[in-house]
Amino acid sequence: MNTFKSGRIGSLLGVAAVVLWAVGMVVLFALPSNLADNASDTQTLAWYQHNTNLILAGGWTFILGCLSFLCFLGVLRTRLAVSEGGAGTVTTIAFVGGVATTIFAILMPAFDINGAISKDELTPAAAGALHQMGGACFVAAELALMVLLIGVSVLGFSKRVVPRWFGVTSLVLALILLIGPIGWAGSSSVYRHGHSQ
Repeated sequence: MNTFKSGRIGSLLGVAAVVLWAVGMVVLFALPSNLADNASDTQTLAWYQHNTNLILAGGWTFILGCLSFLCFLGVLRTRLAVSEGGAGTVTTIAFVGGVATTIFAILMPAFDINGAISKDELTPAAAGALHQMGGACFVAAELALMVLLIGVSVLGFSKRVVPRWFGVTSLVLALILLIGPIGWAGSSSVYRHGHSQ
């Protein structure tokens, strides 16, 4: 496949990922059935019981976005490797960071999907714990995303594989992700999670 065609496919996959993430997040968290940030375990269980279809649709859509992002990473990896040359160490590290981000991002809604499917067998405490696991995966995803962004930034500066402004933006986002309390602001997708009381 020529470079132009693979670049266009990569761009389409990246756009598809963002669109699917956004739609999944709107379905999961921006509709009137939204679970409050300070929801109790009992409220979380009721949310699973009364919003099963929305949780399944939103979570599934978000995961499809993650799979699209994974394919985007494959195209990006090829472009970075060609530009880096040699053993491609920075490319490999960046790619692994992207794959780790994708795995954790897939798990973010997966726990809520499980809660929606298992709603009749869950206790309130189990529902609360399941919902909290999505938040834990979000933190792991944002930290893993730093590795991808720093790799792209390094190759952007050293090999000009991306425009300089994109390398600077990647580095700034990686630094924002490093700061725990505001790290969520650097993520391309914001996953809101509740807190059991």
